[in-house]
Amino acid sequence: MGVALFAVASVSAYLLSGIGDVELGAVAPYFIVAIALQLVPFLVRPTPDPFEPASHSAVMTLLTIVPTFTSFLASDSVNIALLPHVSGRARIDLLQSVLIAYSVGSIAYFIGYYQGIGKRLTGIFPDVAGGTWKRSRVILVCAVCFLVFVPAYAFFQARVGTAIGNVTDLSAGKNVMHDDTSNKTWIARAVGIGFMPPLVLLAMAFPKLTWRRGIATFGLLFVVGFLATRLGSRGTAVFCLIHALMVVHYLWRRIPMSVLAPVAFVVLVLINLLGQYRNVDAQAPQGPQANFNVQQTLVEHDEDRMRVAATAVVFHYFPDQKDHLMGESWGPALTLFIPRWLWPEKHLMFLWRDSNMILMITGAPVPVGFLALLYANFSWVGIVLGMAVWGAYQRGMYEWLLRNSKDRSVVLLYSALVVYFGPTMLQLSATVGFVVPIWAVLRYIRLKPRVTKKGALPPRPGDKAPETPLLPAPSAAAAE
Repeated sequence: MGVALFAVASVSAYLLSGIGDVELGAVAPYFIVAIALQLVPFLVRPTPDPFEPASHSAVMTLLTIVPTFTSFLASDSVNIALLPHVSGRARIDLLQSVLIAYSVGSIAYFIGYYQGIGKRLTGIFPDVAGGTWKRSRVILVCAVCFLVFVPAYAFFQARVGTAIGNVTDLSAGKNVMHDDTSNKTWIARAVGIGFMPPLVLLAMAFPKLTWRRGIATFGLLFVVGFLATRLGSRGTAVFCLIHALMVVHYLWRRIPMSVLAPVAFVVLVLINLLGQYRNVDAQAPQGPQANFNVQQTLVEHDEDRMRVAATAVVFHYFPDQKDHLMGESWGPALTLFIPRWLWPEKHLMFLWRDSNMILMITGAPVPVGFLALLYANFSWVGIVLGMAVWGAYQRGMYEWLLRNSKDRSVVLLYSALVVYFGPTMLQLSATVGFVVPIWAVLRYIRLKPRVTKKGALPPRPGDKAPETPLLPAPSAAAAE
């Protein structure tokens, strides 16, 4: 821990010494504090788990703050892209408030996560541990999922107007999804179901994974991810890749940070590249290019996502120009299970949801994160209490995993919860599209443990349930 703190102090001193802009010098210490706080999950445990909720939350916060700080350092200036009219002392005060909010929110989250209440929340999670997976039901589920996926994708492909192997014209796919809002939801949901078979088969293949089965499963995952990306959404395939890596991490072999870090960087480069393809200018002399320069990659990511800028808009707008919403942003949860094709105008009922808030204020289609949403609804009290409660919930989820960390059902559902579930409407929508189907599939394919005979000792909580035999690999004779 001492070495890590010394490294942070040294890097901070180096960065501060090279700053010439007065405004940047005023906000840089706030950036450094907010960034340093995200190291907590990696310092409190001797061997940090990169997929522990606290670690995952810290990485997501770093991907919010670090690109913006890098962008400021690269230009040696401070700007808020969504608020060009705010300048001078007002801009410094606004950014300092935003960064204090990130620091306070992180501290509240860690307090909720590392104190004792979270450990007592394991009972709120589904009991899916133990038992076996029935192979015939797994095969049926995979067949049904593809029967949903293929017609939906054929419907999309008939309207997109580009070859099925073309991933460079993402703008065409995005236009198809946005031209008819009633189509957007059901197509995305149906295509998302296509990820279910490779994830289930991946979990079923462990712990005795063969290279042939592993390559086939990840190949299937890549194909579905490639096709899903053509809809214009870059996040769907990335999230499913994270989901698959978590399954590998817990059921087969732990993936060290030294491997995950370069993988994350390559994914970031690909996200930036796909963003260029989606927003490509036909008159541009030079086409989209992958940029492997770390600084430029982070700058491009900030220009694309603008997460800190979106949070700054919320802090600038509330409560000076509009009173705090007092929970109004979560109103769409009441209509979450009503499909848009049945009620096309439902998105007009709750305009202050997280995906529409910045659009209402500035006209930019940039969603806001949980911390900004808490402030917009409940001010600073919402940030402190909301982040603490969220931390306690996620600690309970991790303790629930640790009780059966080698059970394929628990790992598959836990991974989905970490990746998709969250207290924003975008995340709740992803929960309906991914977490709920996985939970339903597990209820169907899992045969519960048999009840012990009278007088027999019940299985202990730590006992390992018998596993289903793996699908037999094709023999050499059959292959011929």
